[in-house]
Amino acid sequence: MTTKSFYLLLILIFVSFFSKAQIVNIPDANFKNALVNEPVAALFVGGGWQDVDSNNDGEIQASEAENVKWLHLDNFNIGYGIVSMIGIEYFINLEVLNIDFNEVINLDLSQNSNLEVLSCRHNEISVLNLSQNENLTDILAMYNNIAFLDVSQNQNLDFLECHNNLIEELVLGNHPLLTNIQAGDNLISNLNISGCPSLEYFSIPINQLENIDLSTNLNLTSLDCGQNNLQSLDLSNSTNLYQLLCYENQLTSLVLPNSESLAYIHVRGNQLSQLDITGVPNLNFLSCSDNNLINLNTNQNPLLTELYFYKNYISNIDLSNNLDLTAVWGHENHLINLDFSNHLNLTEILVNDNYLQNLNISNYNNNSITKFTAFGNPNLGCIQVDDEIFANEQVCGDLTDFPYFTGWCKDTIASYSEFCELGVADFSIPNIVLFPNPATYTLNIQTEQKIDSVRIYSIQGVLVEEFLQTKQIDISQLFEGVYFVEIISDGSSTTKRFIKS
Repeated sequence: MTTKSFYLLLILIFVSFFSKAQIVNIPDANFKNALVNEPVAALFVGGGWQDVDSNNDGEIQASEAENVKWLHLDNFNIGYGIVSMIGIEYFINLEVLNIDFNEVINLDLSQNSNLEVLSCRHNEISVLNLSQNENLTDILAMYNNIAFLDVSQNQNLDFLECHNNLIEELVLGNHPLLTNIQAGDNLISNLNISGCPSLEYFSIPINQLENIDLSTNLNLTSLDCGQNNLQSLDLSNSTNLYQLLCYENQLTSLVLPNSESLAYIHVRGNQLSQLDITGVPNLNFLSCSDNNLINLNTNQNPLLTELYFYKNYISNIDLSNNLDLTAVWGHENHLINLDFSNHLNLTEILVNDNYLQNLNISNYNNNSITKFTAFGNPNLGCIQVDDEIFANEQVCGDLTDFPYFTGWCKDTIASYSEFCELGVADFSIPNIVLFPNPATYTLNIQTEQKIDSVRIYSIQGVLVEEFLQTKQIDISQLFEGVYFVEIISDGSSTTKRFIKS
């Protein structure tokens, strides 16, 4: 061996020894203490947990860091918070990293190219650059301060959880394997998911989306886009959809798929004037309250168990094919007649503040009804029940908790009976107009008929005022709110609503 070769060999041995003995700089005392003293590491996936300091010298050598496949630094596991992750760059073979519930602000993972699973939930991270982590399959980064997130380079991604951040822009790109996106409670106004054909679960509520194209996401089973600014939503291609939540948007148009998969629809708080659910025969839950619906056809939905359609303008609804119903909330509509005599499973019936003349809840199972409201129906004189004595024993709950209360509540003018004669709607007074409405001082009644008397009821059905033979009513002494006015003429009567402003 020549002298030159000998010295070269010595240099290589020295460099090799130095690299093995190189001490990793870890300035965060809690981070270092966890690595040295806590069982936070696994040397292979599924291996036993141990500390990283295998030679027990109180330091972390680069060679020790390189042996680690898993790091579990969740605050619940180590019991104290980490602020800085400087030193993580030496864990070049790391595949799984969990730093949940710490106080990390900056996280540089550019040297951790083998990383497959990252969980950094509940930290204070503002910038998360994952462009060098092409092997990532799972990203869990909820509850941070991230404003921009680009995962377009993470082609193997299957699961992305980034809700409760400050994200204004989420760049997805093409992700043939991505099945789950949870990005709710951010500031996202535009999002392209056309490159995610395998997407099954998509949750993006509480953002600023104005439109979303789902035409290429044919595998979608669950969609939550509630509390955005959507005006239209076309789900005609989403035939695998099981659950739809698109509440509190500005929807005027909703196209549902013809699908036997769809079982849950929650579209409360929109501006829908029509809703076609005839193509979803296995629908189990429907909430379409607080819209502009005039009609609702549920005849093709025999499996429906929960129906919430309150605060609409529906005057007639046929529930004869929905015999599995357990809850019907239809208050604040224009309903006139309701018959629940064949609905044996009902536990909740809320039909207050309508125009009811006939109401039958005699279903041979009144004992199971824990919540019933029929107040605010001044034309409803009789409510048909199973047992008049039992019904009169029921107490109205605390309506300050409405609709989350228990009890039976009705107007004082209505009575419970085991047999009610049907009201006759044909004897109402034609062509009556109230003006102005809302009114402040005087309410005028426009009709060609002679008026015998006028009665004003509160929204709870309590008689407030009565006037004789007049078409001009002084309402100046009434409190502001919604009232019913019953107009009686020659044995016929009509009830109208008005607002005292």
